[in-house]
Amino acid sequence: MFTTNVAVAALSALTLVSAQANSNSTFTIDPSTVDISDRVSWCQGQSDSCGTLCGSVLNNSCSTDTLDFSCECQGGNYPDMNKFENTMPWVRIHFRFASLPSFSPETKANHDFSLIVRLRATSK
Repeated sequence: MFTTNVAVAALSALTLVSAQANSNSTFTIDPSTVDISDRVSWCQGQSDSCGTLCGSVLNNSCSTDTLDFSCECQGGNYPDMNKFENTMPWVRIHFRFASLPSFSPETKANHDFSLIVRLRATSK
């Protein structure tokens, strides 16, 4: 029963992040709980992904202090950052999922793989 509740909670978090397409979603992580080197890496991934997806960027920012980000392409398009690896929504999901205490390392690895497969499937 506990495992089912944890799975439902994880899927609910994924749904919430997905619903927040390209915003500084309400699904947040307290930046003070993340090493600065990780926050720098996350923002670099977010910024690189924005540049790759847009080609010509109008606004591309990410704050290592708040983990807020923005990605706007020329012409006013906003790519759905939830569909791509190494974006802020993607790392938020993985960070939160990795902090779930109820999984053994083997079970957690299987769930991580399943989550990656689901994320990749939504990007096609």
